[in-house]
Amino acid sequence: MNNYKQNFPCVHCGYCCTISPCIYGKWNKTHTQCEFLTEDNLCEKYQEIKNDDFMGFGEGCSSPLYNTKRLKKLKEMNWK
Repeated sequence: MNNYKQNFPCVHCGYCCTISPCIYGKWNKTHTQCEFLTEDNLCEKYQEIKNDDFMGFGEGCSSPLYNTKRLKKLKEMNWK
C-alpha cells in the first residue's frame, strides 16, 4: 500500500466526497457531494476524525484513473 500512496498521493481534489460520503459524512442532494466538503476540497470534519484508524486521510487516491477532478488539480499543481 505504501507504493500506492507514493504513486497516487491525495491531492485534495474532492472527488471521493462527490461519489459517496464517508461514515462521518452527510450527503447533500442539492450539491451532489458530502455536506462537509469545503469549496477548497477539504473536509470540515477533519479535526474531529483524523485519529480514526479506519479513515484514510492522505492515504492516496482510491480512484486515480479517469478522475477529471484529480487530473485538473494535478495540472494546476504542474504535476509531472
